[in-house]
Amino acid sequence: MSNLPAAKTVNLQPPDALNDWYFYKGPITVAQRHTLRLVVSSPSDIHLAFVPAKFWTGNAGPVDLDEWVANETDFTGRPSRKGSWFGGLLIKESGGCLDLHSATHDATTTVRLSYDAALCNG
Repeated sequence: MSNLPAAKTVNLQPPDALNDWYFYKGPITVAQRHTLRLVVSSPSDIHLAFVPAKFWTGNAGPVDLDEWVANETDFTGRPSRKGSWFGGLLIKESGGCLDLHSATHDATTTVRLSYDAALCNG
């Protein structure tokens, strides 16, 4: 998986169990009052690793991801403005899927994404 950097080489400090994993960058911005839900479809191989923008840009050292790694999370824009989170995916090895659920008011959309030329089954 030479096309993706190791998480520690891009100024990230993942939890010890994920220390040798790769990082796929994918910042998220959500419109005000909207919610975006991300769900990982293979939690043994992929983890979400997003932090509020202020933690990413305000750190001089590595960004500690211990409290920010998840398999499912909701991103909600604030009532008066959009919300921004920096981060992406911690990936064990090539070939995986991410289910992206977008929910706004009473509509929900699901998109299955693959990375590194992997096929998503199911």
